[in-house]
Amino acid sequence: MRPAGHFGSGGANGAGATPGGCPYCMSGKRAVWNPDKERPMAKISAGAIGLVVALALTGPVAAQGTPAQPDKRVEPRKTDKTVEALRKAYWTAVRSGDFYNKAARKADDEGVAGVASLMRAAAKVEAVHAANLAKALEEMEATKGKADEKAAPAVKATKENLATATELATAARETDLPAARKIAEGEGVREAARVFRDAREGEIELVRQFKDASELMDLWKKSKKDFFVGRTCGYLVEKLDLTKCPVCGKGRDDFEKVN
Repeated sequence: MRPAGHFGSGGANGAGATPGGCPYCMSGKRAVWNPDKERPMAKISAGAIGLVVALALTGPVAAQGTPAQPDKRVEPRKTDKTVEALRKAYWTAVRSGDFYNKAARKADDEGVAGVASLMRAAAKVEAVHAANLAKALEEMEATKGKADEKAAPAVKATKENLATATELATAARETDLPAARKIAEGEGVREAARVFRDAREGEIELVRQFKDASELMDLWKKSKKDFFVGRTCGYLVEKLDLTKCPVCGKGRDDFEKVN
C-alpha cells in the first residue's frame, strides 16, 4: 500500500510527481513520496512477517520463551496384589522356619543328628527368604502387615516331621511361590518377581533333601551333616563344589555352613 499522503512515480521537488495527479485516488493533486516516512512501515511489516514464520516453524511457545511441554503425568501403578503376595510369602517363611527349628531340636532329642542338621539348614533357608521378602516390601514402601492366624504345624516324631516338612516345601514350590511370581509379573514389579523365583529354587532343593532323609533316615542317625546355604538367595547345597550360586550368581564365599 502507499501511504496516505499519495505520491507519484518520481522524486521530490516535482521530479517524482505524477503529471496527471495521483494514480491511486485520481484526485488530480500532485503528491510527493517521502521515503523517510515509508521506511518504518517496511521495518514493521518485515518484523511481523518474521514472527509469523517463526511461529509456524516452532509451534506453541510458553510464556517464558521455552517450548510448551506435553503433559507427562502417569497414573500410579497398582501393586496391591503384589504387596499382599509378599506379605503372605513372608509370614509363610517365618512360620516354616519356626517349625524347622523346633523339628531340629526334636531330631536331636531322638538321636537323628543328620536330620537335625537338615532341619537347621532348612530354617536358615527360610530366614534368608523372609529377609528378602521383607526387603522387597520395604522397597515398595509397604509394611509386613500382621501375621495371619494360621499356626505353624505341630511338631511330632522326626519321621512325621519330615513328612510335614516335605509338604510345606512342596506347597511353596508348586503352588504358593509360582502364583505369587505371576501376580508380581502381572503388576510389573520385577524385583518382587525375582525374589519369588529365587525362593522357589531354594524350596526345590529342600523337597529333594527332605525326601532323601525320609527314605534313608537310618543312615542319617549316625552323625551331623554339613549343608551350605547361600546368604543372598537361600539356595541349599550339600557339597560346596561350585564356583558360584546357580540362582543368584554369587561366589562360593557367599555360602554359610550349617550342621
